[in-house]
Amino acid sequence: MNGEEENLSEQEREERDRIQREKEAAEQAALPYTWKQTLEDVEIRVPVPKGTRSRDVVVDIKKKSIKVGLKGKEPILEGELCKEVKMEESTWTVDNQQEIFIELEKVNKMEWWKNVVTHHPAIDTTKIQPENSKLSDLDGETRAMVEKMMYDQRQKSMGLPSSDEQKKLDMLNAFKAKHPEMDTLCKVIDNSGALLVECINVIGGARHASLGDEIVCVVKKAKTVANTSGDSSSAVATGGIARLKKGEVSRGLVVRTRKEVRRLDGTYVRFDENAVVMLNKQGQPIGNRIMGPIAAECRQKRWGKVVALAQKIV
Repeated sequence: MNGEEENLSEQEREERDRIQREKEAAEQAALPYTWKQTLEDVEIRVPVPKGTRSRDVVVDIKKKSIKVGLKGKEPILEGELCKEVKMEESTWTVDNQQEIFIELEKVNKMEWWKNVVTHHPAIDTTKIQPENSKLSDLDGETRAMVEKMMYDQRQKSMGLPSSDEQKKLDMLNAFKAKHPEMDTLCKVIDNSGALLVECINVIGGARHASLGDEIVCVVKKAKTVANTSGDSSSAVATGGIARLKKGEVSRGLVVRTRKEVRRLDGTYVRFDENAVVMLNKQGQPIGNRIMGPIAAECRQKRWGKVVALAQKIV
């Protein structure tokens, strides 16, 4: 959901939705045909002069296009279909010699069409509400699929994850909670400009990084630093410190881990988060200040310059 949506009151949302509904209704009324749909098919009704017979009309239905009209005249409806249809199962007829009735069988029966042909005004498919009686006619499995699709459409309209995406996120978060050593995201606790990095390799070949290990990482989030010097290099020099930018690949020293680490004296140490200090190619700290504590393992593994910058060693 964007910021503008969040700032609207309930009354303002209702008014906005009313205006959108009226606009959509006017656009659909201006079309030279009427249409409705279910998840299985699309029904189109095209008015023609009274007395029109099947021999007087042209209806050409292809997998991804349609053409409808009277012979010898400009097509009434022509263009690329919103989605693919099953040609062999799509039919048409002339009703009461005054209307061409077309039934298009959808290929994908799990999505709504926003229009018949792509260049015509679209409807808001997130607002489609199938009749309860129609839903109740469906078997349990099909009804669950329809309700899931409707939920996903609402989520998408609000910029939120679909049910499948949310399920994957929940599974990933649950896995990370059980296996913190597999969590590749690390907070950056220095003033190098990077805020969040993702580990892509452990220097030395270890499978998982631990306290005092050097890693290769990519910057996922960084501070925005104005560059007024005209320098177009990837790192902007500010106050003598090379500021890392999003997307850069750099090195880092693991100074905190959520995974507990057993020490030689039999005690364990763990932190609330994974954290790193950024290093240059020579293995020296990029920043000149470290926020918060770092593990004593950094001293044991001879990262003296990093230890010298730390506020606290635990």
